[in-house]
Amino acid sequence: MKAQKSFHLFFHLTLDIFKKIGINNTKTVIIKNNMNFELFLTQNAENFLKKKLGESQSLQIRIKNTGCSGYAYDLKYTEKKPEHLIFRGVSFDIKEEDKIYLINSVINLKTEGLNSKLVFENPQSINECGCGESFSLKVIK
Repeated sequence: MKAQKSFHLFFHLTLDIFKKIGINNTKTVIIKNNMNFELFLTQNAENFLKKKLGESQSLQIRIKNTGCSGYAYDLKYTEKKPEHLIFRGVSFDIKEEDKIYLINSVINLKTEGLNSKLVFENPQSINECGCGESFSLKVIK
């Protein structure tokens, strides 16, 4: 019974996050591993990454200490390796120590004119700098 309650609460909190960031009508998928790490990927972001990465690359996600607010996402395309997390045909390279900063984040694709970029909607983010390059976190444990 306790597991049902926590799932129910998680489900509603997740729906609230999606509604807050305006993706309540977007299909999302959950990336999970055995450490209860969950990351959400919108359908648009999934399609973009499949096209961009192909079969031989991974999206490397790192959290680095930088900027006026403390942290920034460092994204790179890297060679796919067997230890990378693969979900629905998209490969991710995320260090174990960075996963805590990404829990329950949503990766979405933002398109403005001819430009598209991946954006993170992180429920742990409590502050962003004026330029939007760095952010502060309240880490959920």
